[in-house]
Amino acid sequence: MTDDTYIHTVDRLLACPMMVFELCKALTMMPHVRWGTFGLYMASVAVAIGSFVKSSQAQEHVDADAFIFWHNCWHVYPLLVSVVMGFDYFVLGEYDREAAREVDVAKTRRPLSAVVMEQAARSTPSRGYMGDGISSTTSTPLRRSTRLRLRTNAHAVAASS
Repeated sequence: MTDDTYIHTVDRLLACPMMVFELCKALTMMPHVRWGTFGLYMASVAVAIGSFVKSSQAQEHVDADAFIFWHNCWHVYPLLVSVVMGFDYFVLGEYDREAAREVDVAKTRRPLSAVVMEQAARSTPSRGYMGDGISSTTSTPLRRSTRLRLRTNAHAVAASS
């Protein structure tokens, strides 16, 4: 703890710039992820920064046990972020902000009877969403590619009729 090695010096010098890069990455990904995911991501960043500060304080006070604990918490940060981002992508699915906005706008500007009829159509497994067999909900909007394919299929059916 008191004997600084070259690797420890390099680690300390790279930690701050890498954290700045991480914050820049978080800010650039903000429009492309759910707000909950972004909040958890930023909470993970806050835990990492707090752990780094506590680790530095423990090192100044020559408290080896506290240093080991807080330094390990600092290194848990990539695991926290991996869990948050993995859950967002693999469990919640791909997020399309435009599709979510379209669903919200469409939901607020339609009469209640249209919303009720759409929900009934979605709950019928044989018909799916408007009879196309593919459904989406407000929590998992259709991917852009799926929406384009559905539009193309609808145009092809209309043209052949």
